[in-house]
Order: sequence, then structure tokens, then C-alpha cells
Amino acid sequence: MIRGCVIQDYLLEQSRITFHTRHERNYHVFYQIANAAQASEDVKKAYGLLGGPDQYAYLRGGGGVTPDVRSSGSRLEDGVKEFDALRLAFNVLQIPSGMADGIFRTVSAVLLLGNLQFEVKRGLL
Repeated sequence: MIRGCVIQDYLLEQSRITFHTRHERNYHVFYQIANAAQASEDVKKAYGLLGGPDQYAYLRGGGGVTPDVRSSGSRLEDGVKEFDALRLAFNVLQIPSGMADGIFRTVSAVLLLGNLQFEVKRGLL
């Protein structure tokens, strides 16, 4: 049971999702859920994911899946463990499973939206 807490505000850069410089990674949760989808067909199906981090444009932009980037969730096993720890933390904090599932679906949707490509067709307007 939570007896007290300290709330600290963080400014999350929206632009970091769509672009990051070389040797910089995107948000850890993206790598965690992608690694979990690569390791588990259940996670992959539950959130409509394609597979590991190399399947998503938003995770390739800054070299985040290359071996020279050493940070949270870089290796498959680390990402899966961290995703499991995140799900456990949601459970410990008594975040309803439906809400946690909604969060993971949203994270998945952001990853998938990054793979969309648009093409200009002349003469359609």
C-alpha cells in the first residue's frame, strides 16, 4: 500500500519521438514493448506489433538499435525483463489492467504510426 509519494514533473519532448540524433535513443518503453513483442507471440498479437525494435522507423532514426548504443533495453533479454518489470509496477501501483492495456495499445499505435509513408499523387486535387 502506498503511504506517501513525491511527484516530480518531467518535460517529455514530443519531437524526440519522431526524430533523435545519432547515438540517442527514443523513449525506453518503445524498446521494451518491441523487444517483448519479438520474444512473445502473445504480446505481439495483443498489441498488433510487427516484432523487434528494428521493425520501427521511430526506433531506427538515431541508431538506437545498433550495438554501439548501450542503454536501457538495448538487448532483447533486457528489454523483455524491463517490460515485465513495468507491467509488475503497474500491478503493484494498482493500475487497473484495462488502463495498463490501453497505455500499451497507445504506445504500440505510436510505433506503428511512425511506419506510415505518404505519397503525393499529382492531379488528385
